[in-house]
Amino acid sequence: MGLNYNYSKYKLPKYRGYSYPLKKKEIDAALEEGNVSELGRLYFSIDYKDSELVVLFACLSGESRAGYWMKQEPRLGIYAVPIRIVGEVRQLLEKTDMLARVVRWLKRLESASNVCRDVGQKIMVYYKDRELFIKDENNKEIKLP
Repeated sequence: MGLNYNYSKYKLPKYRGYSYPLKKKEIDAALEEGNVSELGRLYFSIDYKDSELVVLFACLSGESRAGYWMKQEPRLGIYAVPIRIVGEVRQLLEKTDMLARVVRWLKRLESASNVCRDVGQKIMVYYKDRELFIKDENNKEIKLP
């Protein structure tokens, strides 16, 4: 049985010249292979508001906020990229095994201590100068195993 999560996809207008670098079935397969059991939402969107070209976004909202605690599930976002570079971005995602690395990050959150889960966690995979980079919630470049 597959993972249950909320799903949404922004329909890209043809004239905008954008495409998604990953397909839902590829993400579902990676989540299943990574044995991820917690995902609140998968969404496909456009125009992430950042100075860099964000390709993937994963986050867990902090579970401890303003005096109350509430169980949270991670979210995973896929962002459209210009059609002229979608092939290159797809190749980089494959070459760097980036989706599997993000999935492993999501899996680690499942068993993370309350100290980790109580505060917001996020990573962004972005494209710049023909490479993919990862930033954390502090906007610092990091490496994922």
